[in-house]
Amino acid sequence: MTAANPAPKVPLNADNALDLDQLGSRNLVTHVYFPGIDAAKGGFIYPNWRGCTASGDAGDNFDNAWPIDDTLVPEGLPIEFPNALLKDLDQGWVFYSYTVQLPGEPLPSPDESKRLFFYVGVRASATTQLPVPQIKQSHGLELDADRNVLPSNGVSVSVPPYAAMGEGDKVTLKWVGFTETGARRPLSPVWTVTNADVGRPLTRLVGRTDVMLLEKGRLELHYEVAYAGGGNVTISAQQNFRIVPPTQPYLPAPVIDRHGGGPLDPELFPDGITVRITLYPGALSGDVVTLYSSVAADIGAHVSIRIDPSTIDSGVLTFHLDHAWLLSNNGKSAELLYQYARSGQSLAGDPLSLLIRKPLELPLPEIANTAQEPGDDPNERMMDAGVTTAGSQASVPDGAVIGANDSVHLHWGKPGEPGHVAIPVAADRKTFTIPKNAIAMHMGAGEGARERLSVYYRVVPSGEPAENYQDSKFVYLKVKPFPQNRFPTIQCELAQGTGGKLSLGLITDPRGAKYNLAQWSYLHEGQILNIKVINKDHYLLKDYVVTAADVGKVKESWLAKDFLVNQVGLNNKFKVSVTVSFDGGRTHLSFPDSPELTLIN
Repeated sequence: MTAANPAPKVPLNADNALDLDQLGSRNLVTHVYFPGIDAAKGGFIYPNWRGCTASGDAGDNFDNAWPIDDTLVPEGLPIEFPNALLKDLDQGWVFYSYTVQLPGEPLPSPDESKRLFFYVGVRASATTQLPVPQIKQSHGLELDADRNVLPSNGVSVSVPPYAAMGEGDKVTLKWVGFTETGARRPLSPVWTVTNADVGRPLTRLVGRTDVMLLEKGRLELHYEVAYAGGGNVTISAQQNFRIVPPTQPYLPAPVIDRHGGGPLDPELFPDGITVRITLYPGALSGDVVTLYSSVAADIGAHVSIRIDPSTIDSGVLTFHLDHAWLLSNNGKSAELLYQYARSGQSLAGDPLSLLIRKPLELPLPEIANTAQEPGDDPNERMMDAGVTTAGSQASVPDGAVIGANDSVHLHWGKPGEPGHVAIPVAADRKTFTIPKNAIAMHMGAGEGARERLSVYYRVVPSGEPAENYQDSKFVYLKVKPFPQNRFPTIQCELAQGTGGKLSLGLITDPRGAKYNLAQWSYLHEGQILNIKVINKDHYLLKDYVVTAADVGKVKESWLAKDFLVNQVGLNNKFKVSVTVSFDGGRTHLSFPDSPELTLIN
C-alpha cells in the first residue's frame, strides 16, 4: 500500500482548536504540502473538507480544485476557506484531507491524504498538551535568517517548565527545518534537567548557520519529555515558523514599577523589581509568556508564566526579578523582552533596555610604599623614591562601587600638566602598576614651594561617553627625591689611581679626557643630562636627551684638551658636575660631583 500524503496544515492552538477570535474577519488560509509538490506544478489539489456544526448540520467544502502554481510557498500550496463557513462551524469540528491530480493525468488520484481532525472555536477545557517551545528572536511565527540580523552565537530556544519537572529528566528538542526547496534539516539536542533547572525555562542555542540554511523555508518545532522516574514520554504541542523577516508590529515594551527611567539603582529595590506587561489583545488561558532577561552574553530566559483566568480578568501580567539578580548585574546593561506563545500564535514585545547601576562610590586610592608624616591631612601621603626604584602599585579600595564593565584609569598627576600619566586598571579590576619613570618625573613634589602630586582614579561608566567621568577622592602625594649620595659619581678614566692628578701627556684621544657615568636609578629615555665643569661655562654634554640606546650602558663624555690647557691651566684644580632632569626640564637633580683633579703636564 502506498503511504498516504501528509495531512493539510491548519493554524491550531494547543487544544487542537481553530481560534475564531484570532481569525477575525479573514478567510482561513491552510497549506497542503506533499513530497514532490514542486514537480507537480500544473496539477491540481482537491480539498475534502467535512465539517459538522455544534447542532449537527453539515459544513462541507469539497467542490473546488486548486491549481498547483506559483503561489506555492515552503509551507505548501495556500488553500483558503471562507470566513462565513468557519463562523457557522463555531463549536463544531472538521475532518480535512485532499487528493492530488498530477500534471497530464485526466483525473485526481483515488488515494486520499491523511485526515486532519480539529475543533472550530476555542473550548473552555484544559489544555491537553505541553505548551509550545519559543524562539526568542522570532516574532509573529516568523524568524529572520539574515546573517546581519541573527546573533553571532545563534538563536535562543526555550522550553517552559512543566508540572512534573524533575532532576534527571531528558528533554529533547525536535527542530525540523525545511529549506526553500523542501530539503529536511533536523536537529535533536537534549537537555538533562538539573536540580537548578527545576521550575525554570530550559534555554539553549541553535547555531546561526543552522538557521541561515533555512532562509525562505520553514521550521516545525516541538519537544519531548522522558522522565527520570520512568513513565510515558510526553510530547508538546508543535509550533510552525516561517523563516522570513517578521512583518507584524511588536507589542509594547515592558515597564518596571516605581522606576521612571535612567540607571536603576539596586539599593532602591531591596525586594527586587516588578516587571509589568499590559495584557495583549486576544490573550487566552494556557498561553505561555516568557520574560528574557539578557545581560552581556547571558541569553537565558528568566521566567515563564502560564496565563490563567485571573490574568485575563486583571488585564496585566507581572514578573519578579529578585534583588540578588540586580546586585549580580550591577554596572551592566540589561535587556528585558517578553514573548507570548500558543500553538499557531506568537508575538514579542519591544525590548526594554536597562542600565543596572549603584551610584558610584570612589574613596581614596590605596598607594603602596607610602606613609603619613606628622601633621599630614587624612588625604596626604609621602613616598620615598629611594625605595621605589622598581616602580610601585596603587589599588581601588574594597569599599569602592564600580561597574564590572566601567573604564577605570589611575591618574598620576592632573591631565594637561607635565608628568601626567594615565594608567589602566589591571585584569583584576583592582590594581594599577605605577612605572618607575612616572615616580621619577615627580621627585621633589611637595617639597619647598612645589605642590604635591595629585593621585586619583577616574571611572567612565560603561556605555557612556568619556566626558561623563567621575573622579575618586584625591591623594596628595609628597615624593621624596632619590638620595643624591646613591646616584653614581662621574669619573675621569685617565685619572684613576693617580692620587687626584690628570696628566696632559696622557690625553691622546682627539676628543679629550674621557669621563664615565655609570647607570643610575630611574634611568629612562627622554631624561635630560648635563655634565659641566664647575665654575666654568663649559659642558661635556649640554641638554643631552637620553636615548633608548643609552639605557643599560655607561654614559661616556669627553673634556677637550684645549679647554684644559687654556681655561684650567697647569697645576690648577677642577671638578665636573652632573645634573639630570627627570621631568622634561622643569627641575634638575644633582648627582655627586666628580673627584677634584689637579692638571699636570
